[in-house]
Amino acid sequence: MKKISFTVLSLLFLSNIAGAVSIEGLRAMAQQQNQKEIGQFSLNSFSVEDINQNIITLKSLNSKSTVISFWTTWSPAGSDTIKILSSFFNQNKDKINVIGMNYENINHEELVNFVQTNQISTPIVPLDSGNYQQFESFPSVDIIPTTYIFNKEGNLIDRYVGELDHALLSKYL
Repeated sequence: MKKISFTVLSLLFLSNIAGAVSIEGLRAMAQQQNQKEIGQFSLNSFSVEDINQNIITLKSLNSKSTVISFWTTWSPAGSDTIKILSSFFNQNKDKINVIGMNYENINHEELVNFVQTNQISTPIVPLDSGNYQQFESFPSVDIIPTTYIFNKEGNLIDRYVGELDHALLSKYL
């Protein structure tokens, strides 16, 4: 939990430094890190419980490409990304899985309310004691939102830092 708390505090600190680093610079740093992680991380041991108490595993993902995004309700880019991902998922359910990993310490009812209010249709996984190990097993999440894209076999093929759009997501179908 220390790693996640430190990361969240670091993000808050960094978000308050106006103009220190551009999103393009952060994306470039993430792209360099991508080259190290692609092909070295998979969903083989992935198992989480979403806010509706559904267990999600590699097997339950039914051999479809999978998008997993780390986001928060307090980050405008993060909350916008999960809304975009939900919309994209609704249009492409037969081709892709989308999972939102809520990367914050938030009351379960508040998270459920956010999901219902914003009509989020993708599975949302809370950061809690049951899911903590899976959050920790992912490559480093330094910026919210950070999105990982996995192929049908569950192998990491790309990571994207920042807000997504339908055009960018469509290239993974």
